Amino acid sequence: MSAKDDEYIQSLRKDFFDEAFEMIERLEENILVLEKDHNDMAAVSEIFRAVHTLKGSAGAVDLTPIASYAHHFEDLLDSLREKKISVDADTVDILLKGIDVLKEMIHTANDGKDIVRDSKADCAVLEEFKSARLAAGSGAPVAERKIDTAAHEKRAVPIDDAARAKMNACIEKGAHIYRVHVSFLADSLMKTVGGVQVYVALKEIGTLIDSNPPLKELETDTFYPHVTYLVCCDRSADDVSRYCAIADVTEHILVEEDSAAVVDAASPTDTGEKKDKDAKRQASYLRVENERIDEMLNQVGELVINKSSYQRYDEGFAASLDQVNIASNQFKAFFREMMNDFLSRLDGVVDKKTAKELKIAYSQRLNEMLKQMSSAGVSLKTIVDRFRSSYQMLARVTNELQETVMKIRMVPISQIFNRFPRLVRDLSRELGKEIELVMIGEDTELDKSVIEMLVDPLIHLVRNSIDHGIEPAAVRTAMGKKAAGTLTLSASHEGNFIVVKIIDDGKGIDLDKVRQSAVHAGFIAEDARLSEKETIDLIFNAGLSTAEKVTSVSGRGVGMDVVKQSIDKINGSIGVETARGQGSVFTLRIPLTLAIIEALVIEASGEFYSIPVGSIVETMRITNADFINVEGMNVIDLRGEYISAVALRDIFNIGARKTIVESETMYAVIIMFEDKKVALIVDNLLGEQDIVIKALRDRISNARGVAGATILGDGTISFILDVQMLVELGARRVLADRMKVSANG
Repeated sequence: MSAKDDEYIQSLRKDFFDEAFEMIERLEENILVLEKDHNDMAAVSEIFRAVHTLKGSAGAVDLTPIASYAHHFEDLLDSLREKKISVDADTVDILLKGIDVLKEMIHTANDGKDIVRDSKADCAVLEEFKSARLAAGSGAPVAERKIDTAAHEKRAVPIDDAARAKMNACIEKGAHIYRVHVSFLADSLMKTVGGVQVYVALKEIGTLIDSNPPLKELETDTFYPHVTYLVCCDRSADDVSRYCAIADVTEHILVEEDSAAVVDAASPTDTGEKKDKDAKRQASYLRVENERIDEMLNQVGELVINKSSYQRYDEGFAASLDQVNIASNQFKAFFREMMNDFLSRLDGVVDKKTAKELKIAYSQRLNEMLKQMSSAGVSLKTIVDRFRSSYQMLARVTNELQETVMKIRMVPISQIFNRFPRLVRDLSRELGKEIELVMIGEDTELDKSVIEMLVDPLIHLVRNSIDHGIEPAAVRTAMGKKAAGTLTLSASHEGNFIVVKIIDDGKGIDLDKVRQSAVHAGFIAEDARLSEKETIDLIFNAGLSTAEKVTSVSGRGVGMDVVKQSIDKINGSIGVETARGQGSVFTLRIPLTLAIIEALVIEASGEFYSIPVGSIVETMRITNADFINVEGMNVIDLRGEYISAVALRDIFNIGARKTIVESETMYAVIIMFEDKKVALIVDNLLGEQDIVIKALRDRISNARGVAGATILGDGTISFILDVQMLVELGARRVLADRMKVSANG
């Protein structure tokens, strides 16, 4: 293969991998549907079509091992589709294992590695299963129907518009469409009426669309050894076969579910119309690499920064125009006063006529100058107004572009949720538990970067609920619960946040056991007094585990601490509610995006900082009289609620070190994380604006209390504050001040 051909294949593979991962996801979903309903032939057809497409696509991009395995997988599915092999638990297991093999090979190829897996051995497993099932007669209903395909002459039944309408009506009711091929005994005394007898029998169990030969010909005194019927009914293929069987009349019966007819029935009658619809559907989607979208977002971020700078210019122009108007009015008043004073002094120096002429001349000249100044002022105001109009249009377009790009980055959380049916199935079987998974709000959207960081925490929480929360069926039944536990995943929007809940109806968290484990691990003293929430929060300590033994699922005390760290990294929060014997609820509160956020810009000791608006309760201007000293710490009274007050300059040790009350004017920004509030004391509030989050690197990335940085409109760097860390640092500062007072007291 030439370098040019290889480059072309590589470019095709990018699209193949994107489509392959989507197909694997759909395959897994349909197999799990088939597990719930073994007779769901629509699911079998979907699985078959997906594997068939995967096989062709893999072959087109020279991924031979994948294409070869998909071919053998397709053979097995074809036997299922033709009902030569029945669907049971073992069949579902082999299908899921087949998906796992395909998934592993696709991931390997996507990573740029050679597929070294022994695909021949994998193919042999499929062939062995298929052969064993066929040999054991797993397709027993087929044998009962005495299927001998060689003995049949399969006739096509023409489908006109009337027939198609009947089929559509049947399909909407969830019925099956069968082609029934019947061979009649040539030596039967009833051979000329056998075709009509079968026709009448089929009409009794469903809607008979048509037959070949048609009924009019069957009613003649002519023997037709082979007749094909097209029937729509809600019976199984075995039932249809039994209804057709007439002693001493019929010889062979073959019942086939007509998936092609189903497709045709659901398609437009006009082939050209169908092609147009397909073309429009394909044209409405454009696959774009993530890197290009990220690059577009970066450019939009620069626009947002420039928009902020233009906003500052607009404000500056408005302020300057006001100053010009004030100065102009002052100049006019001063010049008039000066001229009047000058002319009054001429009285007695020159004659009245000369004084009058001078007064008129100077007044005319003054009026001309004032007119010029007014004209210049009007021109300046016009320019400022035009600038403001252009800025407002730029701001509107930038906001719309920002919103559009953010929507492009938004993806449904179903991308994560769809992983869990398989995970729950496998884990429940491994642990010997019965679990029903309920998913709510799968269409809830959030930024793709957030979704990528949410996968691992959710997987661990789900595994934790299954292992620690939901009891075995026997235990649940003894407690009066239903045997199958319920695990619910839900997602919903709350303002600029998405709330994800993992709910189980299991035994809840044993707080006594958590406390004992914490004491044993050295996290708390044996006589420590903790509230219920403080006890629950102990589960987020690294190394704490309440499991009685170490298993492949849990027991090593690793996981919940990582979950909290992962949620903290995306500026989210995690809350836990539990009730003994009733279950637990884990609530994740996650920001919709980590790219562009609305923030309040504040100033402290000449430095600028940004606080995410979603973390701010309120802001207020305060004076020294608003502070109350309680045990050596400053608090403010917010409508009866006492809140600790901490100066931002003290937390970061910036500017002159002085106490809060030494400042004359200041502002309090009430920030909150979970249920904790702190009043952050700053010098000035500069207003709210959209900011572009820039990641910190090197030593700056380790700065406590700082989550990132942004560039303001005038080019100034502003650090984005980490509210969670600020609340903790503030609490420590308050504690240190209290201890200092106690030591001095």
